[in-house]
Amino acid sequence: MSQSLEITGKLTSTWFVQEGFAAIFSVQSQHSRQQPLFIMPQGSIIFGLPVCEELCVRARAIGSSRVTPINFAEADPSLGILPKPRQQWLEVLAQQMYVRPELVHPHPSGYAFAPQLPIELGPGEVFRLPLESCYWVMVLAGEVYFQGNVQIPAGSLFPLTMYSWVLAKTAATLTLEPFLEYPHQLTSPQMTGWHWFGEQYLAWLIAAVQAQTVQEFAKIATYETNHRQTLENAYGQFDNVLVKRTLGSSQANPLNVALHRLGKIAGLEFSGNLKLDTFNLSLSDQIQAIARASRIRVRRVQLVGQWWRQDSGVMLGVMAETGIPIVLTPQNNHSYTVFNSATQLTLPILDFKPSQLEPSAYVFTRPLARRLQGAWNLVRFALHRRWHLLGLVLLIALVMQVLLVIIPAQLYHILIDQAIPAANYTLLTQLGIGLFASVIAVAFFQFLQGMIILQVETWAEFDTQAAVWDRVLELPANFFRNYSTGGLTNRIFSVTEMRKLLTGSTLQAVITGLVSLGNLGMMFYLDSTLTWIAIGLMTVIVLVTFLHAWFILNIYEKMRQLTGNLYGMVVQLMTAAKTLQVTGAVPRAFLNWSSLYSQQQQLTLASQTWGDSLQLFNQGATLTSTAILFGVIGFTVESGELSTGNFVGFNTLYTNFFQNATHFAYALIGLLPVVSLWRQVEPILQTPLEVSPQSYDPGQLQGAVQVVQVCYRYQPDAPLTLNQINLEARPGEFIALVGPSGSGKSTLFRLLLGFDQPETGGIFYDGQELSQLDLPLVRRQIGLVLQHSRLLPGSIFENIACGETISRDQAWEVLEQANLAKEVSELPMQLETRISEGGGNFSGGQIQRLLIARALAHNPKILLFDEATSALDNQTQALITATLNQLQITRIIVAHRLSTIRQAQRIYVLEQGQILQVGTFEELVSQPGLFANLARRQLV
Repeated sequence: MSQSLEITGKLTSTWFVQEGFAAIFSVQSQHSRQQPLFIMPQGSIIFGLPVCEELCVRARAIGSSRVTPINFAEADPSLGILPKPRQQWLEVLAQQMYVRPELVHPHPSGYAFAPQLPIELGPGEVFRLPLESCYWVMVLAGEVYFQGNVQIPAGSLFPLTMYSWVLAKTAATLTLEPFLEYPHQLTSPQMTGWHWFGEQYLAWLIAAVQAQTVQEFAKIATYETNHRQTLENAYGQFDNVLVKRTLGSSQANPLNVALHRLGKIAGLEFSGNLKLDTFNLSLSDQIQAIARASRIRVRRVQLVGQWWRQDSGVMLGVMAETGIPIVLTPQNNHSYTVFNSATQLTLPILDFKPSQLEPSAYVFTRPLARRLQGAWNLVRFALHRRWHLLGLVLLIALVMQVLLVIIPAQLYHILIDQAIPAANYTLLTQLGIGLFASVIAVAFFQFLQGMIILQVETWAEFDTQAAVWDRVLELPANFFRNYSTGGLTNRIFSVTEMRKLLTGSTLQAVITGLVSLGNLGMMFYLDSTLTWIAIGLMTVIVLVTFLHAWFILNIYEKMRQLTGNLYGMVVQLMTAAKTLQVTGAVPRAFLNWSSLYSQQQQLTLASQTWGDSLQLFNQGATLTSTAILFGVIGFTVESGELSTGNFVGFNTLYTNFFQNATHFAYALIGLLPVVSLWRQVEPILQTPLEVSPQSYDPGQLQGAVQVVQVCYRYQPDAPLTLNQINLEARPGEFIALVGPSGSGKSTLFRLLLGFDQPETGGIFYDGQELSQLDLPLVRRQIGLVLQHSRLLPGSIFENIACGETISRDQAWEVLEQANLAKEVSELPMQLETRISEGGGNFSGGQIQRLLIARALAHNPKILLFDEATSALDNQTQALITATLNQLQITRIIVAHRLSTIRQAQRIYVLEQGQILQVGTFEELVSQPGLFANLARRQLV
């Protein structure tokens, strides 16, 4: 089937997914817009739905899959129809309609499952079925509502699955009938209930589509509102010429007002289209949500002591009593101002008592551009909102040039031509005082210039390092496969080195060199001939300097690459020190290191040789150029064209010009490594980020996972690591992956986490393709324990929270679920017990249980375990498994110990990247094959 087929209005029709997968989607009749719903795997039956005028539901085969019509009543079981096809179809529909009872009824009370007896429900009681069960239900008495919002007709049958539930508004009585599967046919009452269930699904689907349409129109309305507001703000700028106003509406959300103000100060752009106040989120959760939507990293800091005495950057604070967001902005006088987002007034921090502010605040990291082009853009980023300081440095350099060169040159002229010949002691004293005052002023301005440059460098370093590490954390996982740990670290710190070259003392030398060009004007005023000679001499010196620089740059390029390789080797050798000692490979490791180190030293020696040659040349050039000028000046003085005073002034100007020009040349030479450094950091700054602007929020996952026709290989010319992988995990299911080493289990986990992208096929979470989703938001809803997961140095509580905000009660709860609470409670410091590097003060079983507690801490909908219980005894493992069964979490587990997966609802057996067998434990043990062989070895 290449074209889609409509399944609405064909209640008695059925279709068989013969090969591959079928995508089910809805189409609005008016707009012909497709909305993906879910996917049906190979062997499943697609059942028709009732008539619907508002929209239609269609099915389409994915890729080379095949979907064919079938007479379900007369279908041959040998076709490969999956067990319980009707129940599977109902569960898929119910799964989409599922809503937690707590969202409908404040405090629903459950009811014990007893299918053999009439079920008596009291007002407010909820009835639901256990996993893997499906029954026909009839309401004998009372008012009972399906999913809490649709009343069920009394006396009629309707199907109920594990994803459905009913709520009794009054005292009610229910009865259950077994749900007989194929080849049994539906009775007339059952067919009526089947039809009723389909109508409820279509009604839900219509409401969902309408809600999405309303949301899209709301986005358009929001855009138009923002557009009008932008124009109003633009026109309002004319009013601001006479009347100072604060941008923003008094009716606006205080958090949005505060973030708008903070963004203007810090150069951040926050997403303003989120209506988070309708979700009843805490202020902290709203801040986190806006930061995630804006792709801006945020961290929480503590305000301790006299924190306002130090410049910590602009922060978002909170008023203690009212909870109103405030903007804390540093001032030049070692203080802060407080902008109240409710009143839109700005007051000094000293007008507030410490108790009026929450003891914590939020700091936002300004991110780099998605693809940074050229080193100049890095300079612009580092100097954001600090260009005025560079202007001040330039102004100070001009003042210093006047005080240090131009004024002294004139004073020397007056001293030699007037004061000394006339023996004017008064004028001589005045000139001495003037020179002394000039020296003192220059010293003060040099100190001021140095402090300003230090401040610029400090903040540029802070912003750049934070932004670079933020970018590294946003890069796709496969990026790190191409670099060693040491090599990547060297590249990251190359950004800092490049930034220092562009914004540090080199920048000061460049500014001073440019300012010294003003000396040429005075030199031309005194003697144009000598000035042209001086320019010619400086041109020769600069050309020779740059010739040396070219050789030095080539050496530096080789040294840069070699240093990265050497640094990477050192990190690897330090990591594998114990292994090298055990295997006796220390001499060979030392030989490899010494080979690279000797090459590095040879290049260092060559670079120093060229540098010494350049320094020797410049020293000789200084004396030679001065001698040439003295010879020319001698002839000029004899002819009476240049007085002695003017000669001394010209010499002062030339000496300063020569020094500054030399420093300027050296500064430009110092900038030459930027080319090499940029090549080092270019992969970090230009690699596309993991999350694209088109990625969207997956919402709250229910736990459905589907892998459809996935093929994957690590290199384009390598063999397939995964070949045509198809698997499915429904919400709350426990499935397992089994196979020998190298069969592709861990690779499949990497694909499920979005670390790599499949070559063909797709991975779906709740019917949404993973490649289109915001991967960090997906991973936040997945609990993960890998085979080589490690604990972090810190306390037990810090390892469980792992940087997120959870309470200590939540920490104890997940420790109880991991069967570790008793052991932790017996420790003297309990949750504050420190964990050493690598967890050496805990046993292997305790480490694994603590990792499981960490995975459960944030209420994930999906758990991925890769040998997560290999160090646990059978009793502890059974207790943890029983706890996880009660949590209704989708579990995908890789295990070699078969007792771990005995209760799995489906086991996928992999070998050489292909799925060979699928079934329950009992089914696979009874079949000849790889799983039976594995079981035979362990069960002997």
